[in-house]
Amino acid sequence: MPTPEFSLEALASRVAELEAQNRRLKKAGIASFIVAAAVIAMGQAPAKKVIEANEFVLQDASGKTRARLSMEMKDKPALTFFRDQATPAASFVGGDEPFLLLTRAGTTEQVQLGVNKEFVGLAIYEKEISAGLSLQNGVPGLDLFYENGKPHVTLTASSTDSYLTMFDPDSKTSLSMGVPPSGGVFQLQASGKKHAVTLNWKGSTSHVAGYNVYRSMTPGDNYARINTSLVLGLTYTDNTVESGKTYYYATRAVDARGHESVNSNEASAAIP
Repeated sequence: MPTPEFSLEALASRVAELEAQNRRLKKAGIASFIVAAAVIAMGQAPAKKVIEANEFVLQDASGKTRARLSMEMKDKPALTFFRDQATPAASFVGGDEPFLLLTRAGTTEQVQLGVNKEFVGLAIYEKEISAGLSLQNGVPGLDLFYENGKPHVTLTASSTDSYLTMFDPDSKTSLSMGVPPSGGVFQLQASGKKHAVTLNWKGSTSHVAGYNVYRSMTPGDNYARINTSLVLGLTYTDNTVESGKTYYYATRAVDARGHESVNSNEASAAIP
């Protein structure tokens, strides 16, 4: 049977070994926690590396350029995809007036989609423009073109009027038919004095660009326009009258595409 002294020494030695081992385990645990926390933090931290260049080029295994990202001009980044080394398949240009270009392989046919401050449009090209669908100043329109790019047929339809216009191949003559602006001019009044007639009227209920003023020497017929530019207000002064004569007037509202409404009521003025 071992002596008590021997048993106490062995027990003390064993306790010391356990304490040393426990300290090593604690240190290892803290180190593991620190490493794990660092890994998590690295995974969550966003990458902030910035690469600056005027152009980025993507090449295939044979060295051919298949895509390019570049600044074509100030504030207009452009992304272009190529079918071969030099033939674009699709292009997109950003900025304030972005547009998208798609080309058909083996042809000159293209589709363009573009936007600017006053215009949204889709155009189809071969050698020249063939067709276009647009929204300009709030008015939708469809345009068809001859092979030489000259207008063939134009169709517009706003909330107040609609027109179909057809052109000959030389665009020298045209035929237009449609519905004029629904809200014309009304309550036209004329007051004459020596050498002048002042006209006043109430404006159209439709959105119009301005007004044209017509004059005749015959009641209800043979009107001729007398304003040289579109009248933007609701009054007009005719300074080309002669004493002793009576003049007859009518006005017409004009929309953004130049289409006129029907005549207003007729107003007359006798010049003293």
